[in-house]
Amino acid sequence: MIPTGPWPFILLGIVDRMILVHLFGSRYVSTDEAVQWHAAMDYSKGLFHGPFFYGQNYGPMLEALIAAPFFRLGVPMYVLLPAIGSLLAMLPYWSFALWFQHKGQLMAAMILAAFPLLMPVEFGAMTNMAGCGVLALIPLGWRMKRAFFRSLATGAVCSFALYINANTLVVIPVLVLLHILSEERMMARFALVAPRSNARDRVVHGGTPLVLGASGADHPPDGGASVPDRSGANGYRPGQPE
Repeated sequence: MIPTGPWPFILLGIVDRMILVHLFGSRYVSTDEAVQWHAAMDYSKGLFHGPFFYGQNYGPMLEALIAAPFFRLGVPMYVLLPAIGSLLAMLPYWSFALWFQHKGQLMAAMILAAFPLLMPVEFGAMTNMAGCGVLALIPLGWRMKRAFFRSLATGAVCSFALYINANTLVVIPVLVLLHILSEERMMARFALVAPRSNARDRVVHGGTPLVLGASGADHPPDGGASVPDRSGANGYRPGQPE
């Protein structure tokens, strides 16, 4: 049976990450992960030594901040932190896959959902502690009705993602370009409506209308009355009766 949506790949991705956490993430710890563990334990006790990675002036530890309340509830850190890192790494793929499914683009949705499954196992190990999950919020902003708020949400999420993890700079230009292309029809429609509105206002107030026709003649918009040619081409001169 051929899948017709992203959900089969999303479920396979969940199983794949569970296996990865069990066989790798919960057994091997890098130096950066050890610092995250220590920060999560500090956060769970209410100790906040600074907003950034210990020993650095950049890179807030989002994974440790999320893990802190669960660690306080008794969840083992050696499982909790790798699981949170894996979830944050997968959320952007799943979020955009569901967005494309919502837009009716099933092929794009399935490709995005299947992409992490098609990568080598080293990819899963490398993204085991990724902090790029905030980019998964972008499709939520794209669901807003007004273009201004969609653009505002896109800029805010991209800025926050860049603040959390500078590596997101690799994909942020692509997401911004995708957003601009999705708003192109709206901007083109606005550009066409504005001159027509100005032309209608000028006719109503007795001014010279904008030239909207391809021939260069004075065409009244929306069936309005013609305005005399005051350029002198038809024998009219200022001060003479029309």
